[in-house]
Amino acid sequence: MSFVNRSGDPLRQSREAGAPPGDVPTEFDPDDPDVVKVFYDVSAWTVEQRGELTAVLADRGLAHRWIDDEVVVPESIEAEVDTVFEVLEDRLGPFPVILAPDSAAVGFQIDDLDDEQRDLLETVLIEAEIAHRFDDQLLAVAESSADQVDELLDALERGDLASVAGDCDVAPEVLGQVFSMADRIGRDETDAVARRQLFELAAQLSPSAAPFGLAPRSWATIVAGVRELCETFDAEGFDPERIATVANDLKAAVRPYV
Repeated sequence: MSFVNRSGDPLRQSREAGAPPGDVPTEFDPDDPDVVKVFYDVSAWTVEQRGELTAVLADRGLAHRWIDDEVVVPESIEAEVDTVFEVLEDRLGPFPVILAPDSAAVGFQIDDLDDEQRDLLETVLIEAEIAHRFDDQLLAVAESSADQVDELLDALERGDLASVAGDCDVAPEVLGQVFSMADRIGRDETDAVARRQLFELAAQLSPSAAPFGLAPRSWATIVAGVRELCETFDAEGFDPERIATVANDLKAAVRPYV
């Protein structure tokens, strides 16, 4: 499970959730040496997320204690608590995966990023389930993730980094539709059906609402190309050569995503 870190001794290691136990304790003593305990590190969670976790555990009558940034539960109810985390992952997640202080790490200076870029980078790191931690203007990641993060930072600098989080009314299929229309118009500028579909689709597109996972700058370029193609038909005089050029440029812009 990526949504929570279990750290420390072997009793804290991650295990797959099994069937719920028959007897679920509602109280336990975390200092009892005879009770095997499981520790969930939620240090990266917000106050609101921790409050939601506490409320759900209480509602389900699952015994737990807070010790600093960790939730401690008896091992006998680990499966049920794992289920709670899975529910919260769907409802509130994804959650950050924090890089342990003693892990071998590679550092990246991020002092040239503004607040918006840093927030986007943090969001993408969480979505990609990359273990990381911020230390002021330094981003530390596991050595195994260094190349991936280097590529993310390059994409951020180019303006091509996008988050897949959030709701979007634009279906990914729209890219295929734009490509098809541009291709048909590029081959035959008199294709009335493709032209009608182009104008209908153009009225529905916004440069600020990209399809799921597509970088905002790339999507804005595509929307601009759609609008420019529409303008070639609205312009005075009929210029087949210009129509074909704009249509083929639009097709080239969409090609990497279809």
